[in-house]
Amino acid sequence: MKKGISLIVMLITIVVIIILAASIINTVIYNSPMDNAKEATFRSDLQEIKNAYGIRQGDLMIKYKGDKSKIKEEDYVGVVHKNYTGEIQAFDVGLAYLGKDKKKQEIAESMDYIIGNPNDSVLKVWWNHGNEDFHTEEYRKKITKIKLITNNKVSKDAIKSWDVSEKNNGSVMAWIVDDGNEGYELIIGGNGKIIANKDSRAMFSGFSKAKEIDINVLDTSNVMFMNSMFDGCSSLTNLNLGDKFVTSSVTTMLYMFSGCSSLISLDLSNLDTSNVTNMMHMFYGCASLTNLDLSNLDTKNVINMDSMFWGCSNLISVNLGKKFNTSSVTDMYMMFCGCRSLISLDFSNLDLSKVKNMRHMFQQCNKLKSINYSNKFNISAIENMDLMFNGCSSLTSLDLSSFDTSNVISMHHMFNSCSSLTSLNLGEKFDTSSVTDMNNMFNGCSNLTSLNLGERFDTSSVTNMSNMFWVCQKIKTNITIRNAEVTSYDGMFGGAATASGAEIIVNYTSETSDLVDEMIKTGSKNVKKGKLVS
Repeated sequence: MKKGISLIVMLITIVVIIILAASIINTVIYNSPMDNAKEATFRSDLQEIKNAYGIRQGDLMIKYKGDKSKIKEEDYVGVVHKNYTGEIQAFDVGLAYLGKDKKKQEIAESMDYIIGNPNDSVLKVWWNHGNEDFHTEEYRKKITKIKLITNNKVSKDAIKSWDVSEKNNGSVMAWIVDDGNEGYELIIGGNGKIIANKDSRAMFSGFSKAKEIDINVLDTSNVMFMNSMFDGCSSLTNLNLGDKFVTSSVTTMLYMFSGCSSLISLDLSNLDTSNVTNMMHMFYGCASLTNLDLSNLDTKNVINMDSMFWGCSNLISVNLGKKFNTSSVTDMYMMFCGCRSLISLDFSNLDLSKVKNMRHMFQQCNKLKSINYSNKFNISAIENMDLMFNGCSSLTSLDLSSFDTSNVISMHHMFNSCSSLTSLNLGEKFDTSSVTDMNNMFNGCSNLTSLNLGERFDTSSVTNMSNMFWVCQKIKTNITIRNAEVTSYDGMFGGAATASGAEIIVNYTSETSDLVDEMIKTGSKNVKKGKLVS
């Protein structure tokens, strides 16, 4: 009986203690000096949190860091800072000091606490939210420096701040401060770490005034998409990716460094590209790069290299290396277009057997003097060679005898303006039986003296031969016209074979005899009708 009474007394005592404890906590929160407006806001915020999480107000106090006995002072008030989009998803809890005592001010600041798991410090997705936070034009065009740190407490000198965490839980905060030169410095701070979102597309895209981006603490081990990650960072001169920039899971890098026109160096030695399938426009417009070492890049799974180096106008050399595997690539459209300083290229180890598109591939590489192809070079899948060597004005000779072009349907402007070319050997594999367009094919090859078209240079499907040999003044060659349905041949031999010793013999079939007579009229007296062929 006595034991039962003792147990009841004990239970009552525990209940009383709990009630008193809750009363003390509530007294701290609600009885602290605060005006009616602040109190109303505070109560409203607490109620929203309670509704969202099912948390009792008293539970919030348990989250405070430091010595809780110090919160008995009357001049401290509880503060809740909301961080939410739509409904509340996270919150900060802290203390604010209303008096003048510096010591108490320090205590209040030290007790600020952000509820959130450091493991949740994942950045949000930005590629489809380009008009939010610091990505708006208002800030993006004025940010001169970007730094990532492992502390998510917003600095006191912050002009503006945003919750940029994936879960909107305050675990990653971003804020801007004055850079002292009418611009902003952007700081992105994580709660102990910063984890890049698996979709990191356009993360720093369009920050055209940013001269420095420090991402040494960024953990990219889970990232799958890095499309346009630094696209348009036109003031960036150097970029240190850091040891945590792990790319083993990345599948797409298209436009990754596109438009970084001031970038003078780029260390890609630690870049793991073994799972990447798309490198389209990856270095497009990197006009200040002079050398690029890609020897450590494993590209065996890359399918698209469209415009990969387009506009790298000061690039002198590219080291592709043995790991630069192109066995899966189908598209090389404009790959080196506009690389005006490139002197030589070695393709001898490349497998191009699946490439279908080489349009504009070396266009305007006007300092390119040599391209090394292997004798076993297989390009049998190629369908389009438009403007492939257009404007390669420093090339003096080309041997394409290993090129199987049986599937190519268009070759217009292929060698246009190769003004230094003296010798061109197309060889016996250069099959043009499927080609329909040869307009301007050799236009402007003003120094070309030797042109071996080969026996498989078949014109039976060609309908457009306009300006085909325009201004090929020194040329000596012969061609057979087999298609009577050629619809355009304006200027076909205009200004061609005008030099001493130059000559173009045009053979014909019984169906194309009259057509050849008209074609010859577009050229000089050294363009002559040849023999009838079957």
